[in-house]
Amino acid sequence: NVSSKLKKIVDEYGAESIGALASPTSTLEEFSLLAKLMRGLGSQNMDYRLRQQDFRADGAMSAPLLGDSIVSLEQAKTVLLIGSNIRKEQPILATRLRKAAKNGTNINAINSTKFDFALPLQTNIAVSPAMLVATLARLVVIISLKKQVSINDVVEEIAESCDANKELDGLADSLIEAGSDGQIIIGSMAQMDANYSLLVALATIIGNITDAKSGRLEEGNAAAAWQASFLPFSDKEIAGKNTTEMLNPALKACLLFNIEPSLDCIAGNKAVDALHETGMVIHVGCYRSEEIEELAHVMLPLASVTESDGTHVNCEGNMQSWKAVVHPQGDAKPGWKVLRVLANYLELDGFDYTASETIRDESSSLISAATRTASMELYAPVLVEQNMLACISHLSLYRVDTVTRRSQPLQQTLDNPPAAAGMHPDTLASMGIDDGITVELANGDEKIDISVYASTSIPLNCVLLPTAMRETAALGSANWLEVKSHA
Repeated sequence: NVSSKLKKIVDEYGAESIGALASPTSTLEEFSLLAKLMRGLGSQNMDYRLRQQDFRADGAMSAPLLGDSIVSLEQAKTVLLIGSNIRKEQPILATRLRKAAKNGTNINAINSTKFDFALPLQTNIAVSPAMLVATLARLVVIISLKKQVSINDVVEEIAESCDANKELDGLADSLIEAGSDGQIIIGSMAQMDANYSLLVALATIIGNITDAKSGRLEEGNAAAAWQASFLPFSDKEIAGKNTTEMLNPALKACLLFNIEPSLDCIAGNKAVDALHETGMVIHVGCYRSEEIEELAHVMLPLASVTESDGTHVNCEGNMQSWKAVVHPQGDAKPGWKVLRVLANYLELDGFDYTASETIRDESSSLISAATRTASMELYAPVLVEQNMLACISHLSLYRVDTVTRRSQPLQQTLDNPPAAAGMHPDTLASMGIDDGITVELANGDEKIDISVYASTSIPLNCVLLPTAMRETAALGSANWLEVKSHA
């Protein structure tokens, strides 16, 4: 059975040979028990950050929180969005921002694409991912000169490839003038960037110099994962493996909690290949699919969000619990019950729970607001290969998890366009490519055939590529792309 095979693997290969990957939409209770189960087996290999590729700042990061109350967003004088399509990533917060904008708040955005925020922007900068870090570094330099404070030489070196301009100068003035009434928000799109650690570090420096509040907003129930310590690192324990490390090389055993690897992992096809090499794959999920049937040695049916009690933690760090509204279908059970029974078969102590509320209360210690971390290291940025196109990964609102992907009405909305690669009209013209034709995009040996469309919202020499789609799974983690052929 499952428990005896897991025990055998741990005995033979050690606890470091097993790991767990969970959906960021999992509940606090599920994160808590899965973390407790893995640590009970002696493993620190656990992660929910399936779409992140830069883990260099692990250990220096604070919890993914806003850094202030949600209400305070309406009173902010200046807001800077970095790597965020907040209208689609955090619609409720976007409503607060619209209200703030009507009251005179200066809203600014630095992204790799110009999004329609449905609100007035003071600054709307869109640059290639390769220039995103340099642009933020230049903003740091401008602010430091105006405030007459010294900064790390590395920041000035990174900023060399971005010239000062009126937009950045005006943004610097707004942040300085706002002071503690300023708010910096790093979004989910930034989390997929190859230089995520640098984006967070530079945003932190800006917050330190200007006194602006700085926060990270990730997808799903990420704050609950932090509260439950469902992470491969801890202040008190030896660090385990993150998502990338668990899939390269493959583990001896891996527990997948409500995820579809090809769609939920940024390197979809590579994740599937690694799991094919994994000795034992246990899948706990709401849905079965051809992919899961091929990968999993064991499938345990999971109750959906409406069929189970659970708790989410919002961007303030506040818990929000709910009760199941319908009974689970068939043999499906709530996640906390599945994990409790598995832990009991593994003869682990401390899993005698009879109600989800007990698990929630065990994990109810408040996580502190996102604190500034001046000690974050500055790394050399990952650069785009010369003569290649920079890849901008974009996650559709209705492709984020197993539930939304199976809703036909949601899949038919404008927020879920068919798989296609976007480029600036001048980029297409420079390669002699017409809007609407099919091209072959390649990154090394990985390649796909995909239609292209023109958009002036995309920077020059970039490709906006949708992720969480089977058509693009082969290129999910690509930072640069090459057009190999076109009709």
